[in-house]
Amino acid sequence: MAIALCNGEIAVSASRIRMIGLSLALLSVPGASPAPGHMSAGPSDFAFLDPWFTVGPQDRDTLAQRAVLVRALPASDRQVSILAACAVDRAAGEPEVDAGIIGASAIGTGKHGELMTGRFSEPARLDDLSRLTLDQGDIDRLRSCRRGECALNLSDREMADLQLALAQPPVAPSAVQDAFRRMLLGRVAGYRSGGVAALPEYHDRRDPVQPAAVLSAIRRQIPYLNAHLPAVAEYLDRYPFAGTAGASTSLHWSRLMVNSKPVVAINHLTTFRPEPSAHVPAVLTVSQTVYASRYLNGELTLWMLFAPGAAVSYVVYVTRLELDTLGDTFGGLKRSVIESRMKDAAARLLNCQSSGRN
Repeated sequence: MAIALCNGEIAVSASRIRMIGLSLALLSVPGASPAPGHMSAGPSDFAFLDPWFTVGPQDRDTLAQRAVLVRALPASDRQVSILAACAVDRAAGEPEVDAGIIGASAIGTGKHGELMTGRFSEPARLDDLSRLTLDQGDIDRLRSCRRGECALNLSDREMADLQLALAQPPVAPSAVQDAFRRMLLGRVAGYRSGGVAALPEYHDRRDPVQPAAVLSAIRRQIPYLNAHLPAVAEYLDRYPFAGTAGASTSLHWSRLMVNSKPVVAINHLTTFRPEPSAHVPAVLTVSQTVYASRYLNGELTLWMLFAPGAAVSYVVYVTRLELDTLGDTFGGLKRSVIESRMKDAAARLLNCQSSGRN
């Protein structure tokens, strides 16, 4: 993914989709070309960070030096939240932003692989998932799945349908793959017609996980939305029954190897262009989890573009997620490790340094 700065505009376009499925739409904000030289900014230029934490002199220096400012935000239970921000010079060429893995990849140190991604049609079609496959390891794991104990995030009905496809003689690999793709299409169709309330529960463990409850809990821990972007908060709460007011929206799938196991995910992306102010971005892209095959119970990510001055703009990334791995006896220890890894990944993700290209 690259942040392009040219012809008096700031544009963010996705060449890859970050986990779980993030793809930034075209972002553009008109602005004047700055004078060359070192960036200078007063305290008021950083008002966009006030809703999240108190900005100190060291934070201002970090942003002024074109470094990435990263903070772990307060979180409890199974949640983890990270904020990262950096300054972008509007006439500085085209800095690269590595669309890395922030959430699930921070869980462990096993083998990680590149993303495979795709976009769902409207309505979604089986062909949209033609490149997506369930790997043999997960096919084998499906054979031992039962209600309350499964290696994949599935509902009881989804487990039964997939195991039925496995049981058909002779077992054809295509039958299992098609059954898995149809399961994902079912989740997309349910979400588009009924929102998060229509998403089936995950019954891969003793206590089922309700995606709607998880995402609601995550949104409650982001008071910024209700305070400064109430229309966006209402849209997320009431989708698909709330209007987008000109926003662009799409659903994407992704597949990534994390800890040597594939994570298949579906994300809903919406880009808004609200009336900007000190605390409101010129452009906001929201990514919300619709499905994740393992590790992740839910995630909400905000990509925000603030343009408080003529010379520079600021990219702010905030993610809050719930991980199933934080629910055991060692959850507190795991949290500190995961937060540290997520902060490192966020710093790599927002590498806003100019590459010098024009």
